[in-house]
Amino acid sequence: MGKAKPPIHAVMHVSERSDSAEIINSDYRIHYANSHLCAAIHFHKAVDQIESINAGKEYGEFWVVAQYNAVACVLTAVAAVEAYANEIYADREQIFGPQAADQIDEMMRICGRSMRTLDTIAKLELFLRITKNTEIDHARDPYRSICALVELRNAVVHFKPEPNSHAPAHEALSKKLRSCIKPGPFIRANNEALFPRRWISASSTKWAVMTAISFVREYEKLAGIPDKFFGIEGKV
Repeated sequence: MGKAKPPIHAVMHVSERSDSAEIINSDYRIHYANSHLCAAIHFHKAVDQIESINAGKEYGEFWVVAQYNAVACVLTAVAAVEAYANEIYADREQIFGPQAADQIDEMMRICGRSMRTLDTIAKLELFLRITKNTEIDHARDPYRSICALVELRNAVVHFKPEPNSHAPAHEALSKKLRSCIKPGPFIRANNEALFPRRWISASSTKWAVMTAISFVREYEKLAGIPDKFFGIEGKV
Protein backbone atom coordinates (compact mmCIF):
# COMPACT_ATOMS: atom_id res chain seq x y z
CA MET A 1 0.00 0.00 0.00
CA GLY A 2 1.38 3.41 -0.96
CA LYS A 3 2.03 6.11 1.58
CA ALA A 4 -1.10 8.22 2.21
CA LYS A 5 -0.87 11.87 1.36
CA PRO A 6 -1.11 14.25 4.31
CA PRO A 7 -4.25 16.40 4.55
CA ILE A 8 -3.85 19.78 2.91
CA HIS A 9 -3.92 21.65 6.23
CA ALA A 10 -0.90 19.65 7.40
CA VAL A 11 1.31 21.30 4.79
CA MET A 12 -0.46 24.62 4.33
CA HIS A 13 2.45 26.73 5.60
CA VAL A 14 5.12 25.55 3.16
CA SER A 15 7.42 28.45 2.31
CA GLU A 16 10.29 29.13 -0.05
CA ARG A 17 12.65 28.03 2.75
CA SER A 18 11.21 24.54 2.91
CA ASP A 19 13.35 21.63 1.75
CA SER A 20 12.12 20.88 -1.78
CA ALA A 21 13.18 17.24 -1.37
CA GLU A 22 10.66 16.92 1.46
CA ILE A 23 7.71 18.45 -0.36
CA ILE A 24 8.22 17.55 -4.01
CA ASN A 25 5.83 14.58 -3.82
CA SER A 26 3.48 16.09 -1.22
CA ASP A 27 0.09 17.68 -1.66
CA TYR A 28 0.76 21.26 -0.62
CA ARG A 29 -0.06 24.89 -1.26
CA ILE A 30 2.15 27.94 -1.01
CA HIS A 31 0.66 30.64 1.26
CA TYR A 32 1.88 34.24 1.27
CA ALA A 33 0.21 35.96 4.25
CA ASN A 34 3.13 35.29 6.59
CA SER A 35 5.71 36.11 3.92
CA HIS A 36 4.09 39.48 3.19
CA LEU A 37 3.86 40.31 6.87
CA CYS A 38 7.52 39.41 7.43
CA ALA A 39 8.40 41.66 4.48
CA ALA A 40 6.43 44.51 6.08
CA ILE A 41 8.36 44.02 9.31
CA HIS A 42 11.64 44.06 7.35
CA PHE A 43 10.74 47.38 5.70
CA HIS A 44 9.61 48.86 9.02
CA LYS A 45 12.96 47.99 10.58
CA ALA A 46 14.74 49.67 7.66
CA VAL A 47 12.82 52.90 8.30
CA ASP A 48 13.51 52.65 12.02
CA GLN A 49 17.24 52.25 11.36
CA ILE A 50 17.30 55.26 9.02
CA GLU A 51 15.60 57.37 11.69
CA SER A 52 18.05 56.24 14.35
CA ILE A 53 21.11 56.98 12.24
CA ASN A 54 19.81 60.42 11.19
CA ALA A 55 18.21 61.52 14.45
CA GLY A 56 18.05 65.31 14.77
CA LYS A 57 18.53 65.98 11.07
CA GLU A 58 16.04 67.62 8.75
CA TYR A 59 14.97 66.52 5.28
CA GLY A 60 17.82 64.99 3.27
CA GLU A 61 18.64 62.23 0.80
CA PHE A 62 18.22 59.64 3.55
CA TRP A 63 14.52 60.57 3.70
CA VAL A 64 13.99 59.28 0.17
CA VAL A 65 15.30 55.87 1.23
CA ALA A 66 13.00 55.97 4.23
CA GLN A 67 10.14 56.76 1.87
CA TYR A 68 10.93 53.76 -0.34
CA ASN A 69 10.85 51.45 2.66
CA ALA A 70 7.78 53.04 4.27
CA VAL A 71 5.77 52.67 1.07
CA ALA A 72 6.92 49.05 0.72
CA CYS A 73 5.92 48.42 4.34
CA VAL A 74 2.38 49.71 3.77
CA LEU A 75 1.99 47.73 0.54
CA THR A 76 3.13 44.45 2.07
CA ALA A 77 1.19 44.94 5.31
CA VAL A 78 -2.05 45.28 3.37
CA ALA A 79 -0.99 42.47 1.02
CA ALA A 80 -0.65 40.24 4.09
CA VAL A 81 -4.29 40.88 5.04
CA GLU A 82 -5.42 40.33 1.45
CA ALA A 83 -3.52 37.05 1.26
CA TYR A 84 -4.97 36.09 4.64
CA ALA A 85 -8.50 36.59 3.32
CA ASN A 86 -7.76 34.42 0.28
CA GLU A 87 -6.29 31.74 2.50
CA ILE A 88 -9.37 31.82 4.75
CA TYR A 89 -11.53 31.31 1.67
CA ALA A 90 -9.33 28.52 0.33
CA ASP A 91 -9.59 26.69 3.68
CA ARG A 92 -13.24 27.61 4.35
CA GLU A 93 -14.43 24.02 4.74
CA GLN A 94 -11.70 23.12 7.25
CA ILE A 95 -12.16 26.37 9.16
CA PHE A 96 -15.93 26.77 9.22
CA GLY A 97 -17.20 23.29 8.39
CA PRO A 98 -18.89 21.85 5.27
CA GLN A 99 -22.30 23.46 5.83
CA ALA A 100 -20.89 26.96 6.34
CA ALA A 101 -18.55 26.49 3.38
CA ASP A 102 -21.55 25.57 1.22
CA GLN A 103 -23.30 28.77 2.39
CA ILE A 104 -20.26 30.83 1.42
CA ASP A 105 -20.12 29.17 -2.00
CA GLU A 106 -23.84 29.74 -2.52
CA MET A 107 -23.42 33.42 -1.69
CA MET A 108 -20.51 33.62 -4.11
CA ARG A 109 -22.68 32.01 -6.80
CA ILE A 110 -25.71 34.26 -6.21
CA CYS A 111 -23.74 37.50 -6.05
CA GLY A 112 -21.45 36.55 -8.92
CA ARG A 113 -19.10 39.32 -10.06
CA SER A 114 -20.25 41.74 -7.36
CA MET A 115 -19.04 39.29 -4.71
CA ARG A 116 -15.68 38.86 -6.38
CA THR A 117 -15.14 42.62 -6.51
CA LEU A 118 -15.81 43.19 -2.80
CA ASP A 119 -12.83 44.62 -0.98
CA THR A 120 -10.84 42.38 1.35
CA ILE A 121 -12.32 43.63 4.62
CA ALA A 122 -15.87 43.31 3.28
CA LYS A 123 -15.24 39.72 2.19
CA LEU A 124 -13.90 38.74 5.59
CA GLU A 125 -16.87 40.40 7.26
CA LEU A 126 -19.26 38.54 4.99
CA PHE A 127 -17.65 35.19 5.84
CA LEU A 128 -18.02 36.08 9.51
CA ARG A 129 -21.70 36.95 9.19
CA ILE A 130 -22.48 33.80 7.23
CA THR A 131 -20.59 31.39 9.46
CA LYS A 132 -20.77 32.96 12.94
CA ASN A 133 -23.67 35.42 12.70
CA THR A 134 -21.45 38.11 14.18
CA GLU A 135 -19.75 41.29 12.98
CA ILE A 136 -16.59 43.31 13.51
CA ASP A 137 -17.14 46.44 15.60
CA HIS A 138 -16.83 49.34 13.13
CA ALA A 139 -16.71 51.96 15.87
CA ARG A 140 -13.31 51.04 17.28
CA ASP A 141 -9.91 49.62 16.45
CA PRO A 142 -8.65 47.52 14.82
CA TYR A 143 -11.39 48.11 12.24
CA ARG A 144 -10.88 51.88 12.02
CA SER A 145 -7.11 51.51 11.66
CA ILE A 146 -7.26 48.75 9.04
CA CYS A 147 -9.62 50.88 6.94
CA ALA A 148 -7.24 53.85 7.23
CA LEU A 149 -4.29 51.61 6.33
CA VAL A 150 -6.05 50.24 3.25
CA GLU A 151 -6.96 53.78 2.20
CA LEU A 152 -3.32 54.85 2.63
CA ARG A 153 -2.19 51.90 0.50
CA ASN A 154 -4.73 52.77 -2.19
CA ALA A 155 -3.68 56.42 -2.18
CA VAL A 156 -0.03 55.45 -2.64
CA VAL A 157 -0.68 52.85 -5.34
CA HIS A 158 -3.14 55.05 -7.26
CA PHE A 159 -1.47 58.33 -6.36
CA LYS A 160 -3.14 61.45 -7.72
CA PRO A 161 -0.96 64.58 -7.53
CA GLU A 162 -2.53 67.67 -5.98
CA PRO A 163 -0.97 71.12 -5.51
CA ASN A 164 -0.01 71.81 -1.92
CA SER A 165 -2.16 74.95 -1.94
CA HIS A 166 -5.31 73.00 -2.83
CA ALA A 167 -5.23 69.30 -1.95
CA PRO A 168 -8.70 68.20 -0.79
CA ALA A 169 -8.13 64.47 -1.30
CA HIS A 170 -4.76 64.54 0.44
CA GLU A 171 -6.21 66.54 3.32
CA ALA A 172 -9.17 64.16 3.67
CA LEU A 173 -6.84 61.18 4.00
CA SER A 174 -4.54 63.13 6.32
CA LYS A 175 -7.48 63.83 8.60
CA LYS A 176 -8.17 60.10 8.93
CA LEU A 177 -4.51 59.31 9.50
CA ARG A 178 -4.12 61.93 12.24
CA SER A 179 -6.05 59.72 14.65
CA CYS A 180 -3.64 56.85 13.96
CA ILE A 181 -0.16 58.28 13.40
CA LYS A 182 2.00 61.31 14.10
CA PRO A 183 4.00 63.34 11.55
CA GLY A 184 7.46 62.05 10.74
CA PRO A 185 10.48 63.81 12.28
CA PHE A 186 12.23 65.02 9.12
CA ILE A 187 9.73 67.31 7.38
CA ARG A 188 8.90 70.13 9.75
CA ALA A 189 6.50 72.12 7.59
CA ASN A 190 3.62 72.28 10.04
CA ASN A 191 1.22 73.60 7.41
CA GLU A 192 1.75 70.52 5.22
CA ALA A 193 -0.77 67.67 5.38
CA LEU A 194 0.30 64.23 6.67
CA PHE A 195 -0.18 62.74 3.23
CA PRO A 196 1.68 62.44 0.93
CA ARG A 197 5.02 63.10 2.74
CA ARG A 198 4.76 63.73 6.46
CA TRP A 199 3.41 60.28 7.31
CA ILE A 200 6.81 58.73 6.52
CA SER A 201 8.23 57.55 9.86
CA ALA A 202 9.13 54.46 11.86
CA SER A 203 6.13 54.99 14.11
CA SER A 204 3.87 54.95 11.05
CA THR A 205 5.39 51.77 9.64
CA LYS A 206 5.11 50.10 13.04
CA TRP A 207 1.46 51.13 13.12
CA ALA A 208 0.96 49.59 9.67
CA VAL A 209 2.44 46.26 10.76
CA MET A 210 0.64 46.16 14.11
CA THR A 211 -2.66 47.16 12.49
CA ALA A 212 -2.47 44.19 10.11
CA ILE A 213 -1.65 41.86 13.00
CA SER A 214 -4.32 43.29 15.31
CA PHE A 215 -7.01 43.03 12.66
CA VAL A 216 -6.20 39.39 11.97
CA ARG A 217 -6.10 38.66 15.71
CA GLU A 218 -9.56 40.23 16.15
CA TYR A 219 -10.91 38.28 13.20
CA GLU A 220 -9.51 35.02 14.55
CA LYS A 221 -11.11 35.67 17.94
CA LEU A 222 -14.52 36.37 16.43
CA ALA A 223 -14.30 33.45 14.00
CA GLY A 224 -12.90 31.04 16.59
CA ILE A 225 -9.98 30.00 14.39
CA PRO A 226 -6.30 29.34 15.25
CA ASP A 227 -3.49 31.90 15.27
CA LYS A 228 -2.34 32.42 11.69
CA PHE A 229 0.72 34.56 12.36
CA PHE A 230 2.22 32.40 15.13
CA GLY A 231 3.17 35.14 17.59
CA ILE A 232 4.90 37.23 14.96
CA GLU A 233 4.61 40.37 17.13
CA GLY A 234 7.93 39.43 18.72
CA LYS A 235 9.70 40.21 15.42
CA VAL A 236 8.42 43.79 15.18
